[in-house]
Amino acid sequence: MIIQRRHFLIGGAAAGLLPGAVRAQDPAPKPPAPRTAFDFTDGKIRVPVRVKGIDVSAVLDSGGQYHAMDKGLAQTLGIALYDKVSLSTLSGSVSGRLSDPVDIVVAGQSLNQSQFVVLDLSRLSQSVGRPVDLIIGGPVFRRFDVDIDFAGKTLAIMPPNDYELPENGSMAPLKAATRGMTVEVILPVGSVQATVDTGSEACLTFSPAAAQRLGVLKGGPVSTALIGGLAGSKVGQVSSIRDILISGQEFKDLPIVVAPREFGADAVLGCGVLSHCRVAFDFPGDWLILSERAERPFRRDLTGLQASPQGEVLKVTHVAKGGPAEKAGFRTGERITAINGEPAVAANARLTGAAAATAVSFTLQGGKTRALTLARYY
Repeated sequence: MIIQRRHFLIGGAAAGLLPGAVRAQDPAPKPPAPRTAFDFTDGKIRVPVRVKGIDVSAVLDSGGQYHAMDKGLAQTLGIALYDKVSLSTLSGSVSGRLSDPVDIVVAGQSLNQSQFVVLDLSRLSQSVGRPVDLIIGGPVFRRFDVDIDFAGKTLAIMPPNDYELPENGSMAPLKAATRGMTVEVILPVGSVQATVDTGSEACLTFSPAAAQRLGVLKGGPVSTALIGGLAGSKVGQVSSIRDILISGQEFKDLPIVVAPREFGADAVLGCGVLSHCRVAFDFPGDWLILSERAERPFRRDLTGLQASPQGEVLKVTHVAKGGPAEKAGFRTGERITAINGEPAVAANARLTGAAAATAVSFTLQGGKTRALTLARYY
């Protein structure tokens, strides 16, 4: 990065103001990198990618060791495969095969000779409720600076040192780790190095060992949730934490997840937190830059009910322990055809912004109705 601007915090436990400084013979500012719109409807950053002349929507995953491609798409594109590889994820291990290098264009930036792990992404697609054919992973972050404006739903991918610091914000030092790049997250009970992962919808996810060591599940309500990923879905635990600090910036009252298994890192910092800021990834320079902080409550489930779309209905996949749905008598496997009298799949998205104490009516397949009141349960 060329210019250090005013009002910047340098991260770590001892953050401090960095006064503005411009070198005597700084070059003229470079024109801004072109920005590309992205879709964030389902909590995943979906960007346009062109591969072998075909336009595909891809999930942007800074925590991924490789790029990944669904085997169906690879077959359609006629991409040759060879060596087998194994990947460790939050929900389990998966295997795939390495592809021949292919030329791709991501958000207007050419990435020649990119290699993919080709595997079955159908279980991930099922867990997020939308098709996932392509994942753009860590290699693009290790090669370029990536600036993500969550408020404006645009991003820019640019060569290192082309990124210009914004007027205000904070810089958190990054460390290389087995599973991507990590940043220090300071908790009320200690600190942890968390992988910065745009592929995760959660705020902060802990490994079971780290959760036990730090005691993050002590002192508050604990419930359950279905954690989805490349290897399918497994039941983890959910709770809340009073506050965290990242590079001097405080985030209060956020939901946390404890994964069902170890995954090669102590913690993952996901889009649940990152989307509250404008985030620039300078992996080549070992910095994470947070700016344009949005002050709003963190999104959390108030139903205790997880379901996946199956045609026009929602199939219940998990009922959270102690949640409103469990108290209302919901069971895994039930099918919901309507919510408040509207078709279930469309109406479900509107529940996200509903407030606690809101009464909701569900119509089950067969015509039976069931009511619950939205409430915080962890």
